[in-house]
Amino acid sequence: MAMDSDSFLEPDAIPELFAASYREIVDKTDGAVLLGGNWIRAMQKQTLYSKVKQRLRGTGILEGVEIDEEQLPKGSVQGCLMAWDTQFVEDLDGGIPQVVLEDYALVLEARKADRMPLRVKEARIWSYMPVTMRDKLSAKSRSVQGLYQIADQGDYQRETLQQERSTLLPLRERLTAYHGYIRPEDRRSIIYPVVLAKSVLESEFIRFMGKRAYKKDPKSDTWERTHSTRPAA
Repeated sequence: MAMDSDSFLEPDAIPELFAASYREIVDKTDGAVLLGGNWIRAMQKQTLYSKVKQRLRGTGILEGVEIDEEQLPKGSVQGCLMAWDTQFVEDLDGGIPQVVLEDYALVLEARKADRMPLRVKEARIWSYMPVTMRDKLSAKSRSVQGLYQIADQGDYQRETLQQERSTLLPLRERLTAYHGYIRPEDRRSIIYPVVLAKSVLESEFIRFMGKRAYKKDPKSDTWERTHSTRPAA
């Protein structure tokens, strides 16, 4: 079991995840081999960027936003709180993949073995989101770097990413995906062209930065420090 040190666990999070893991991993020979907690997004500092985010999302400075299943990649497990079948991981070539997105890499390994990961909604963990544009771009570009690393791990990983993530797609298909990311109500708005242009420019910049970092250091497995997510003193 692993958890991020800069996140906040609700009192029953570990017992709930442990109980679910015992049921799935110990009691079932064909159960899940990877389980994750219920990731709650929160902001805890006021910046111009965070105020805009709060206005758009309707969240307060300490209010959490529970991630909807449809917003996550298929069978997603968040690495901020997760548990795994030790034997399954030991049987992998090299154990836990040493990449930036080791949690997503494990998700694909589980799916490759037809063992769909599970999300334990009762195991709630609060993680602070970046509240500056610089930190947001840095975090997302590192995610892109991680996706390129995972694509190097085999045909299954590469083909799955091409089917489910826009990052590795050709430009024309990425543009179609960016349109899909925009909320339906915004697509019908008079400002839709502005919203789409922002989505394209931001996403392409993040992709460029992540791909450049990958080419520079394809084996890196560390995250840069995100200062704006630190708890207020």
